[in-house]
Amino acid sequence: MSVDVVVGGLLQGVYFLLMGLGVVLVYRQSGVLNFAHGATATLAGYIAYSLMQLGLPYPAAAIGAIATGVIVALLIELLIVRPLAHQEHMIIGVATFGPGLIIIALIGWLWGQAPFALRGPLPDTQLTIGAVRIGSNELLSIILAFVLLALLYWLLIRTRFGLAVRAVSEGPLTADMLGIDVPLARSAVWAISGALAAVAALLITPHNVLGPSFLTDFMIGSFAAIVLGGMESIVGLAVGSLLFGLITAEFSYYVGGRLQSTLNFVLITVLLLVLPYGILGRRLERVAEPRIGSLRVSRFNVKQMVVRVPVDAVERVIPRRLWWPLTLVGIGAILATVPFGFGSLAVFTVASLGVMFIAAVGQNLLSGYSGQISVGQSGFITAGAYTFALLGHYWQVAPVVSVLVAVVLSAILAVAFGMSTIRLSGVYLALLTLAFASAVPEVVAYPQDVTGGQLGMPVLPGFTLGPGLPMLSVIYWIIAAIALVVGIAAHVLGRGWFGRRLLAVRDSEAGAASIGIPVALTKLVALTLAGAAAGLAGALSSILVGFIAPDSYTVWLSVYLLVAVVIGGRASTVGTVLGAIFIVVIPVLASSALASSTAAVWSQGFFGVAVLAVLWLFPAGLASIVRFVAVRRSSTEVTSKTFASVAG
Repeated sequence: MSVDVVVGGLLQGVYFLLMGLGVVLVYRQSGVLNFAHGATATLAGYIAYSLMQLGLPYPAAAIGAIATGVIVALLIELLIVRPLAHQEHMIIGVATFGPGLIIIALIGWLWGQAPFALRGPLPDTQLTIGAVRIGSNELLSIILAFVLLALLYWLLIRTRFGLAVRAVSEGPLTADMLGIDVPLARSAVWAISGALAAVAALLITPHNVLGPSFLTDFMIGSFAAIVLGGMESIVGLAVGSLLFGLITAEFSYYVGGRLQSTLNFVLITVLLLVLPYGILGRRLERVAEPRIGSLRVSRFNVKQMVVRVPVDAVERVIPRRLWWPLTLVGIGAILATVPFGFGSLAVFTVASLGVMFIAAVGQNLLSGYSGQISVGQSGFITAGAYTFALLGHYWQVAPVVSVLVAVVLSAILAVAFGMSTIRLSGVYLALLTLAFASAVPEVVAYPQDVTGGQLGMPVLPGFTLGPGLPMLSVIYWIIAAIALVVGIAAHVLGRGWFGRRLLAVRDSEAGAASIGIPVALTKLVALTLAGAAAGLAGALSSILVGFIAPDSYTVWLSVYLLVAVVIGGRASTVGTVLGAIFIVVIPVLASSALASSTAAVWSQGFFGVAVLAVLWLFPAGLASIVRFVAVRRSSTEVTSKTFASVAG
């Protein structure tokens, strides 16, 4: 390997380090992954570009960019993170997607989608140091990265401020009783994170491009380097970033970049099997503290917002045992008549909703019931879609058989994935599943002669129609029927003994193990069922759209499914329905309500606003609005019969 490749790998590792400093700092302090970090950096870069276009010198533009990063980060902490402080880290992490999408939309509206070239702080000259040739700005990036690393390490380890930050991260209530200003410490960490995001933008984009979503995508890619070193260690971040940069550079030199995401996934998997917390990471110790304050389901009294149904009066007319059967009959009748009363766009939208609901059911089993933060469902969806398409295209397999094979293969893939990751949890599982979701589309695109590569391939439904039946209507009825069956099965499963086992594992793995629940097996079964549901959704989506391509199943599909679970309400079938409606209907409504020239730009922005609005008003999800109508018994009642049923 040449010296230039080594230098390029080290430089890429430095860029990973720059982007990861702010992410690790926030995670170390609060346990939250800030997914708006890349968007914050992007906005800071655009501010610097605009200030220089106005004639300001580079130092003034850099100060403006850093100030922008600090202000945006503080606003996120004040308006989003602080109001949700009593919620679980997964909910707060999903909430940070909202400002990220809003910032990306704002950038597209103000500056357009075309990328810009942001110049570096120094004249772009080539320097020769022995056998090494490197640009002046690249050398400055390396120097500043390690200066920032040393300063951050000194700040956290050697100062009273760092001691206060570490105390807040290990136990905020205990830190507060010791006289530490917890809100101030948290705000200071977010401000430093915003400043680091701006510095990363100023140093990374001159060597690349300044685009609306470039640094967000770069941040997601840099998660692999962060995991290698360890999320809890600043020094580990440097080691992991440089090592990952060198490995990726060597891989690209000898093999090419077509399987880069696959390399990331394999590398992370192998490392985490040996070192579950990265090279220098360790499990952060948290002080066992009680929750003080109400765990509200909404910011408003639901009974004041919704007129309660007179349950007793209705029950005198219709016995309670008939409520669910009649509800299912009504839903089935409504779904069956959609093609007769609406146009093709509405039918396609509702069919897409059915597909997303099936995928969200699997996501809810993982993240809602068992508490596993997975961002990899799009990988299983991709596997199901391509399995169905290839079987029908090359071997003319019957569609029913193709769907079943897609479900089985996705489940087997989930078992293989789960057996290698069963020791992981929390952010490490989330980042590994993120790498998995990035790798699968790359793998299916690699055999171009078979799958069509990045261009994709058409999908034939594989069945014929009767006279006068539109193809879209038939496909819609098939998807609606399957979605209804999946929904019933999910509701029965969630309300039964297995659902109670999953909830016990989610709430306390040690407590679940103490009453005889096999924790690892329970989590593996949940992942297997989630993979099967995702494979089914992938097969049905390929039939509905009639075409598949790798870019149809990106990481953002997994993100939206996780958003659906949190927005709708975890461990709730009704919440899964509402979450699926949210992620399908909101973008459609936003696109139709906006002018065609701004729809593509602002659709994501409106989606981000909707995410923030729901989580701010109803942190427990949309299902909390209607849950009080159906649930009359106290959720705190625990009987010996319940324990017996949970233990199986």
